[in-house]
Amino acid sequence: MRRGAPRGGLAKLLIFSGAIYAHRPHFLFERKKETIMSYAKQLEKLERENAQAKARVKDLGARRRKLMRKADARRKILYGVAVLALLKDLPEAKRLATLERLHARITVKRDRDFLGLPDL
Repeated sequence: MRRGAPRGGLAKLLIFSGAIYAHRPHFLFERKKETIMSYAKQLEKLERENAQAKARVKDLGARRRKLMRKADARRKILYGVAVLALLKDLPEAKRLATLERLHARITVKRDRDFLGLPDL
């Protein structure tokens, strides 16, 4: 290196960076704090979004179960209407035999009481 010539490249960088660190020794730690805080904020945001998504899943599950119950009730009503229409068309002996078989399938006491059937 020539005498009196300006230093270049790495020497300038080291001198410059040394001056920064001499005046602000906490400079390196500030950057790390910012990074840690940004990660904390990102994590908090993701946790909030996750909680919202879980709530949406729970809500959709409840809606699905409600629709399934409605569909099941409708199916039972439709089959009941069909069975009653079928019973009307049967001859008396077959109708009574079919009703006996249906009554044997109804085992819950309050249901039997509602229909006026004797206890089992």
